[in-house]
Amino acid sequence: MIKLIQKTEAPALASYKNEALKETQKRIQKLQNPKNDVIEALKKAKDIKDNRAKVY
Repeated sequence: MIKLIQKTEAPALASYKNEALKETQKRIQKLQNPKNDVIEALKKAKDIKDNRAKVY
């Protein structure tokens, strides 16, 4: 069982635009990092076969 000890309300913001922009910039920086794990994993896992000749 979990018991709530303290509750802190988040401050109300007039606009979440700045917060969304900050989060977007963080994600862009993460993707542009040359050591990005996701991009490296995709490069290693690529196994593309051109089967267009079988279809056309």
